[in-house]
Amino acid sequence: VIIEALNNGADFYLQKGGDPQALFAELKNQIRHIDQKEKARAALRESEERYRRLVELFPDAIMVYDGTKIVYVNPAGVHLLGAREVGEIIGFPLQRFLSLPSVIEDIFSLSRYSADSGPVIPLETRMTTIPGDQFYAEISVLLITYKHDPALLMVIRDITRRKEAEARLREYADEMVDKNKELDFITNQLIEMNHQLDKRV
Repeated sequence: VIIEALNNGADFYLQKGGDPQALFAELKNQIRHIDQKEKARAALRESEERYRRLVELFPDAIMVYDGTKIVYVNPAGVHLLGAREVGEIIGFPLQRFLSLPSVIEDIFSLSRYSADSGPVIPLETRMTTIPGDQFYAEISVLLITYKHDPALLMVIRDITRRKEAEARLREYADEMVDKNKELDFITNQLIEMNHQLDKRV
């Protein structure tokens, strides 16, 4: 009877008979224990709800990848990948959105390194949206447990504007180097001409 009751979800049991004071003390103890468990469950539910809201409202894309398919994406991720709904992303392999499918190996390597050493430098790569547009992405990876199984949590940020600005700065720097070479050449020519004039005088 006791085993059956516990299997059916009972948190405790009291045996009939015995000292009423001892039974009352045991009952009081068990009620206190149940109350503590309920408070812990409520705190856990509240914590999970806060975390869920945080992830849902996070401005960067967040994905969870179980090694074969994407199992979670937040609204920012849906928007970033140009999807109309999560169903266009959930259940698909991550490679579908990577411009270079071989990058998946780098992501796995990054996750193994982060598991051993903590935060690591994010990976920069190109990704492809559902409509087929490409963008530069910065991907941070963390090894987590998702629904009792190991998975990769990825935070993905669109860095296209930053990469374009960096490219413009490189072009500008190259132009400045070329202009400095020209100025050096002209300066040397002027110095040489000055020497020639000095000799004539």
